Amino acid sequence: MSNPAYQQDVKVAHLVELAALVAAHHSHLIETSARIPDTVLEEYWRHTRIRTRLWMNSIETAAAMFSPAQEPDQDSIQTEVGNVLQEVFAAEVLTRVWGAVLTAKDQRWKTFDGEPVARTVLAQHSQARNRAMTFLLQHQNEKQLNPSRIDRTRRSCERWTDCLLGPIVNRYDVGEFAHDTSRAIEFGRDQQAELTVTSSDHVWSFVLAGLRLAFSMTPLTHPIHADAHRGIMNAVLGSFPAGAFSNDGPFKSILAHRVYRSSEISDRLFGVPQVENTNR
Repeated sequence: MSNPAYQQDVKVAHLVELAALVAAHHSHLIETSARIPDTVLEEYWRHTRIRTRLWMNSIETAAAMFSPAQEPDQDSIQTEVGNVLQEVFAAEVLTRVWGAVLTAKDQRWKTFDGEPVARTVLAQHSQARNRAMTFLLQHQNEKQLNPSRIDRTRRSCERWTDCLLGPIVNRYDVGEFAHDTSRAIEFGRDQQAELTVTSSDHVWSFVLAGLRLAFSMTPLTHPIHADAHRGIMNAVLGSFPAGAFSNDGPFKSILAHRVYRSSEISDRLFGVPQVENTNR
């Protein structure tokens, strides 16, 4: 069951950090022949579908309430929909990274388990993304909405997606999950070069520190649809084998808030001290 205390701690930035965790430990899932339980994949698909519907409803409602005349609650409407737009763009980092991992696992073992889910979820997310982009273009002159800030978040999320996908794209045929396949390949080559002079843990520690710094000035606080995000995080973590995360690895920190799974998902808990970041 969900932990009420954890519900207060869910942040959109956690989805981005979880994407980094998945990217760092992708081989633990892809290279094991153990299949991901159908119940876990179903939970992931169900929560993403719910989230997409909530996003679309939020954007359509905001669009209907906007008017040429400044209404008394116009500022609050713009602030809320601005948060939803950033949520759509930031959450896409995990959608693409996780989708690539699910697809790569199927390719590796010649199965057809996660890839259909991955592609369906990406298509749904792309629909929400397109609607968010349309809304942003239609209201690009709204000062309270701050479209330039939201667009910076979008572009940053795209670059970080390709960075995290780099090692995966270089090993498996999943380039379609990147925003720019050639950029992802280049990121992957750079990271591989770094591994010749330092350890994998150090490389990913630097990646995580850079990711946190990049998003430290972005107001990705509590998501509008926290329950759906929590279910997605639970499903992603519940897909990994028990030994995937080391006791002293740098990425234990990502789940210091401890995710409590539902009865259908393994009750393994992950949590660690956070990597020091004085820029937060």
